[in-house]
Amino acid sequence: MRQLVCSVCGTVLSSETIPAFGHDWDEGTVTKAATCLEAGAVTYTCRHDSSHTYTEEIPVLEDHTLVFSAGAEPDCTEPGHADCYKCSVCGRLFEDEYGVVEIGEPSLVPALGHDVGVWTPGVAATCTTDGTKGYYLCIRCGLYLDDEYNVIGETAEDLVIPAIGHSMTHGEAVAATCTTGGNAEYWYCETCEKYFEDEDGE
Repeated sequence: MRQLVCSVCGTVLSSETIPAFGHDWDEGTVTKAATCLEAGAVTYTCRHDSSHTYTEEIPVLEDHTLVFSAGAEPDCTEPGHADCYKCSVCGRLFEDEYGVVEIGEPSLVPALGHDVGVWTPGVAATCTTDGTKGYYLCIRCGLYLDDEYNVIGETAEDLVIPAIGHSMTHGEAVAATCTTGGNAEYWYCETCEKYFEDEDGE
């Protein structure tokens, strides 16, 4: 209200109501960006009085921020999984790049199983020579397998069975007599059933 007042006696000579301007809102400022998890907000401020504001909600986004996640190829024993897309905001997984088909986990690709050839028989170790285990060789992964397809080695060295060594029994020398023969000192291996002149069996 605007008034005309006498400066001497203070009498109100006239008065006039001045209408309110009304708010003049600006274009608004995004004060919280919306995501696929949470709604956002935009705040509008009056150009006449910046203490006057109001806020509107920005709806939750239907679109996801998808990042491609490459699948893993299966091998002989471990399954693989298919490609998928993961939202970097909410962490949800999708089968397609458009975020339409949601999945709990990437699709599994079954393990391939070993691809083996012919069985190679083993060779028994002796007292003095190494032996080898019998094996299948997987042509896919290169591992050595037993007859139940359990891994027994990564290289041929893993198949070696060390020589078992002699199991010696010592024999004392016996002198010959007029009527009975004698013998020299000796060592006898009970494993290979051989006689030796020395304890080392050389």
